[in-house]
Amino acid sequence: MEKKYLTLFLSAAIVLSSAACFMPDARAGGEGRDAVKGSTKSIVKEPSGLTGLLEKARLEKTNSNYAEAARLYSLALAAAPPERQGAIRVELATVLGWSKDYKGAIGVFTRVLAADPFNRDARLGLARTYGWAKDYEKSRIEYMILLSEDPGNTEARIGLAQVYS
Repeated sequence: MEKKYLTLFLSAAIVLSSAACFMPDARAGGEGRDAVKGSTKSIVKEPSGLTGLLEKARLEKTNSNYAEAARLYSLALAAAPPERQGAIRVELATVLGWSKDYKGAIGVFTRVLAADPFNRDARLGLARTYGWAKDYEKSRIEYMILLSEDPGNTEARIGLAQVYS
């Protein structure tokens, strides 16, 4: 009797293994591994509501899926009340910068600063993005503005030192 179950089990394993050969995304190490991490390649419904969109965007950002994170942050921005839009824009601009869309990131950070000139996260992000875009003079100016508002800002001091190095 045990032999019968063993044969049945092995047969099922062979069938599943053979099927996986024709499904490259299902193999270990294939692109399907992103589905486990939270990529949009998995068969999951689009998140609904502001909280769901932000959670999914942050998961995608954590998994370095910056284009998908930016898309989700844009959707969250459209769903957000005005008082939450500045913080969401900072997150959106950050992933744009990380994905090397410096022009897009600079535009979003600039928009945040136009509405709130004392937003330190946006100013720091703008300074970093100018540095990544190799516009060191503008980067230096933004770091200097930050340091004039907060002379002890360690991140701004480090960033400014990197601009000069």
